[in-house]
Amino acid sequence: MCAESQAFHILFEREPFMAILYAYFDESGKFHDKEVVTFCGLCAPASKIQRLEDDWNGLLRRYEMPYLSMKEALRLKKPLSKQVKAHSARERIDALKPFADCIRGHVELGIAITVDVDAYAAMSVEGRRRLGGSPDPHYLAFMSGIMGPVVHVQDRDFVSVICDDDEQAAINCFQFYRRIRKVHKLAHDKLVSISFAQDRQFPPLQGADFIASLVRLEAHRQFEQRPYDYRELFLYLTAPDSPGAMRWGMAFYDKQRLTEMGSWLAKAPLGTKETWLHP
Repeated sequence: MCAESQAFHILFEREPFMAILYAYFDESGKFHDKEVVTFCGLCAPASKIQRLEDDWNGLLRRYEMPYLSMKEALRLKKPLSKQVKAHSARERIDALKPFADCIRGHVELGIAITVDVDAYAAMSVEGRRRLGGSPDPHYLAFMSGIMGPVVHVQDRDFVSVICDDDEQAAINCFQFYRRIRKVHKLAHDKLVSISFAQDRQFPPLQGADFIASLVRLEAHRQFEQRPYDYRELFLYLTAPDSPGAMRWGMAFYDKQRLTEMGSWLAKAPLGTKETWLHP
């Protein structure tokens, strides 16, 4: 199933003994200087996170890389590492696929949220007010992203959120987290912690960056028909036949979707809950 047709609302059967789902997120893009903002991540219980870290670190050792930064890894003019040159798009995709396999094999839920910045700014004032009133589209991306694991977990499960430690983004994420827990009962009940960490020391955050970088490129393709060299890698990462039965929650908020959302929100009765879960 292609990303465009995947519904954000997702229901899965979960392993009955799990109590905490760890959700690692990375945000990309600032609305005052970017066309698209993203909030993407991966979610899994501790046992699967440990296996992802073991396999990811094994790849880094094999490639002789201290860590994986997709900002650098997607630049074909630079070798991927001293050990792996991979100067063509084909070679670079093949070299990065094992990292995608780590995600596909060990992650339970992937989250990919993108928002068209100009389209968000063009929403009705009342529509944005119903979403919390923030002029920053990252708030919508954060709300949609954070609700993915919240609606995914079983009744007795909880969600611990770990975000990449960018100073300004961390401040925003903490404020958004507090706001969502205040206005949404399910989020209040299920979200039990938020923390921030350096991605160089945490492979799951490098995995979130892996997802966010490809999703940003895919969003530009969908919003602006802008082609990119790595779409095969995006489709491979998000394919439905992952060995670990990984599932995806995706939302590409383009102009049409945000216009429809703004109209719906403006007409919705005051006090309407879960508005960000509607297309």
